[in-house]
Amino acid sequence: MVNVITTLLLLTGAEVPEEHLPKLYEEQLPQLHEERLVYKTEKDIEELNGLAVRVSLTEEEQDLLERLVTAEAKSEPFEGKVAVAEVVLNRMESEHFPDKLEEVVYQENQFCPVTNGSIHKEATAKAEKAVEVALRGTNETNDALYFYNDNIVKTSWLESKQTTTRIGQHVFKK
Repeated sequence: MVNVITTLLLLTGAEVPEEHLPKLYEEQLPQLHEERLVYKTEKDIEELNGLAVRVSLTEEEQDLLERLVTAEAKSEPFEGKVAVAEVVLNRMESEHFPDKLEEVVYQENQFCPVTNGSIHKEATAKAEKAVEVALRGTNETNDALYFYNDNIVKTSWLESKQTTTRIGQHVFKK
């Protein structure tokens, strides 16, 4: 009889020498291996999903995005920081904006921190974490391409866009 320890070894992927498996139960071996493979495949998929990235950025690009999030959303809640990063990533994926992060960030008149120079300040730890979360593929903004503080900025063009959500002081639009 295949004992409990041998079964557990097989299910967890450990190698079990054939001499430890009784001949009488060889027909069970394929079933045990199939169960183990299904388990390993599901576990591998879960692990890969945890490591999946929406967009692959260089260290320099990630630092630029983290500094932009710091400057644009320093007083916003964590979800708002993630959302600001998402807007930049959404723009990179949109046919209406450049494909490269640096081109999106430095596109003329798009982000105040570029104009006022605050983009050159060091990123905060919270902004770094928010960018990591956004890079894993969140959708806090419901595919927004724009955000602004409607207490500060009044523009009929932005107001005519569809509001996707509001997080903190920022309104997100597409």
